[in-house]
Amino acid sequence: MKGKSTNRLKNMTEREELEFARIAIQLNYVTEEQVKKCLEVQKKLKKIGKLKSLPEIFKEVGLIRASRDWEKIYKMVQNKRKKKEALRFGEVAIELGIFSQKEFSALLEQFLSQSQFESFSEFLKERCDFSEEVIQAIQKELHQLEASDTSSLKALPKESSSFQESKVTLDLKSYAELRARKLQKRRQILLLLSLSGVFFLLLGVAILYLNYQKYKKASRLIRLGKYKEGAALLKTVKMWPGVNLEEVSRLWKTIEFHKKLQKAEALLEKHQWREAKAFLK
Repeated sequence: MKGKSTNRLKNMTEREELEFARIAIQLNYVTEEQVKKCLEVQKKLKKIGKLKSLPEIFKEVGLIRASRDWEKIYKMVQNKRKKKEALRFGEVAIELGIFSQKEFSALLEQFLSQSQFESFSEFLKERCDFSEEVIQAIQKELHQLEASDTSSLKALPKESSSFQESKVTLDLKSYAELRARKLQKRRQILLLLSLSGVFFLLLGVAILYLNYQKYKKASRLIRLGKYKEGAALLKTVKMWPGVNLEEVSRLWKTIEFHKKLQKAEALLEKHQWREAKAFLK
């Protein structure tokens, strides 16, 4: 973890270093005078071939010692950088009709709340299914705007942008339509799954109800003395919810007793009194 922290300090850009110093001043970790002295030290080290970032010097001279303190400042620097890049990226995407201002605001809020993404373009690819071609096209436009040294993206004439004259522009417009169709398809799939769930739920309820009705009918037949029909129907009853297991056991005992009674009656008709009595025990 310590090695990773050191690499972060070393690999900061000059703009990030100055932003780090500005935030450190705001949070009262350092003073403006201390920052000026550290900048002088940095220049002297550079002249003798030693390259050190401003945060590294802060750490070495003891201005910001605790890792949690410079980590806090570093995160603030990165969040500001990521937000600035996302705003520029979003402005180009809005101009091209990829998404609306409202959609971009919602995406930006999600992006800033998820620290695992280093850039807005990475967030769009992972979470919003943006294609690599679309991301590269927008980034190309951003590079062209930066190269032209324009302070405002909106002030740039549309006809001066070779990107908008390229074939990719058409692809971007069709991409917005494709994305809308994908969202519509997802909604349809969710609706279909919901309807399927309701259907199978109702089907299950219907099966349970029919099973319960068979159980009640078998019980009624047995009570009426129609043991054969009742037994045949009772065999098809499943031990599912709604069926009283004790009642089913009692019905089977009644059927078995009726069979024994019939057998005993047959023995009595043959005057086999002893066998009939032994059979009923």
